[in-house]
Amino acid sequence: MPKELTSWSGLEAGLRSAGEALLNRRLKVAVTGLSRSGKTVFITCLAHHLEHGTGLPFLNAVADRRFRGARILNELPEGVDAFPYHAHAAALRGDRPYWPDPSTDLSLLRLELRFQPRRGLTTMTGERHLMLDIVDYPGEWLIDLPLLGQSYDAWAEVTLPRLERPPYRGRMRAFLDADTERDAAALVKFYVAGLESCREDRLSLLQPGRALTPSSFSVLPEDVLFAPVPPDHPLAPTYRRRYDDYLERWVAPFKTHVVDAVDRQIVLVDVLESLNRGPAHFEDARASIAMILQGFNYGRSGYWQRLLAPKVERLIFCATKADHVAATQHANLKLLLQDMVDDAARRVRLEGIPTESLAIAALRSTDTVKTHYDNQLLSCVRGVLDDTRRERIIFPGEVPPTMPREADWDAQHFDFRRFAPRRLAESGPGRNGSGHIRLDQVLEAAVGDRLM
Repeated sequence: MPKELTSWSGLEAGLRSAGEALLNRRLKVAVTGLSRSGKTVFITCLAHHLEHGTGLPFLNAVADRRFRGARILNELPEGVDAFPYHAHAAALRGDRPYWPDPSTDLSLLRLELRFQPRRGLTTMTGERHLMLDIVDYPGEWLIDLPLLGQSYDAWAEVTLPRLERPPYRGRMRAFLDADTERDAAALVKFYVAGLESCREDRLSLLQPGRALTPSSFSVLPEDVLFAPVPPDHPLAPTYRRRYDDYLERWVAPFKTHVVDAVDRQIVLVDVLESLNRGPAHFEDARASIAMILQGFNYGRSGYWQRLLAPKVERLIFCATKADHVAATQHANLKLLLQDMVDDAARRVRLEGIPTESLAIAALRSTDTVKTHYDNQLLSCVRGVLDDTRRERIIFPGEVPPTMPREADWDAQHFDFRRFAPRRLAESGPGRNGSGHIRLDQVLEAAVGDRLM
């Protein structure tokens, strides 16, 4: 069996444990998001606060003083790497903290949560535990999931026109203008170079996603890469074979052994960056989120279904980096997120599962301050800018409560700045969550019912 398939199978076996699943003592959570949405920092800060049992006042088990804390487990399925929590936490705890690099490979964070059950809700006495599994992987992998429902020709038919339009056209010009008709490798190089340029411009509908994330687990042989061409193109038969091989070897195992094995889902969205980039980028992000959610199975699961065919039974949408705007804008940020994901979330709600939307920051980098300017009292943010490493007080502007119309884009210039991280605080008495924004509410929505 190929190495990558062995690793996938080992991961699935590790995530599905009959005894733990039937006793509701294992929970698999997918932290989903496009590239650079903040997954790495989110998972690191989540583990930090759970490990120390502090800074989570709105997690009911903590508020009730029933939460004992958590420990990170190192016993993982064979062939699966541990999420590099300690390395990422060290980056955020240093004297000069910095944002850790995004994920380039598959990894697993396994936490054992210990808590005291509520009286009257169980006949069991004493401390209980919940095994929490979070599988981390590059956001680019998710955008490949819709390919499983498309033939190569159908994919090329919708992809080529998109690449001809802004904002893709300028970045993909070398590929679109290439007259290479016989050299499959040469044309793919033009195509992948264009995808890499689009990613630098924060575009998301980039397929195949693994062409952008070379890693020890997912190194793609050159002869499996493909590019979109018309059905009568001389290279179309070659790319059709490569496309089918890619789906069979990489995308289908990822869906079967990872995507289809989760119970809860947290979707991270960098709404502010989408506003910064303009209407075409905003629409690109919205469409990408909708495509990603199509790859997950939603619905309520009974005990046996959780073991044999689990479904996502809770869904939480999070607008990340809420600290980059004033606290007075958080309500609008939440409303804009809801509007942005409404089409994608509607199908999920039809399955009868609860959804929730929150404006969050896994690690707070700013404070909201009031400033007088031109006889007005403005709500601003104070923090260290990531590019200059200098502390500034900035008025970031207002977040619209709904998706901007064409006239709104013309009338308002969005410029939400990126801030450097503050030091991730060590645990200790008196620390009640000032280091994040609503991370505890995300945890309550995702796992709170299993800590009863």
